[in-house]
Amino acid sequence: MQRKHLIIALIVVGVLMIVSTAGMDFLWGKVLDYTPVLRSNWALDVPKDAKWETLYGSDATEETLQCHILTYQNEEPVEAMVAWTGVTAREQAELESWLSGTEMAEEYWPRWDQCLFYEKNGEEGGRLALFWDRGNVLLYVLESSTESL
Repeated sequence: MQRKHLIIALIVVGVLMIVSTAGMDFLWGKVLDYTPVLRSNWALDVPKDAKWETLYGSDATEETLQCHILTYQNEEPVEAMVAWTGVTAREQAELESWLSGTEMAEEYWPRWDQCLFYEKNGEEGGRLALFWDRGNVLLYVLESSTESL
């Protein structure tokens, strides 16, 4: 009889572990979805099939700067998302200056020759800069609490 109870208890624990792991995976994907934040903060219609890659931040100064890197399997919605322009030397230098102060290795920086650029200033002084690395299908989203990156 005890053996039967032990087997039932082990089965129940196993099922609970499987259900909780699946639930955490589902919830974790929802927690890391950054696209609703971009829609809310910047009125930007970001394609929903983004996969959150990583986040780099800096708040060593009075401003707060975050860099989210999103990846997409389908690039057409990203290409149609905003009116993209080419990356100027000023924009590249500005981003390189900031990236050099983070823990992001240079191998993960955008490939500038394949990048498109978009920026938007916020009503409350913030700034959004998007770099679309078409070659790597990565969207770099830089969000600053001030007008400078």
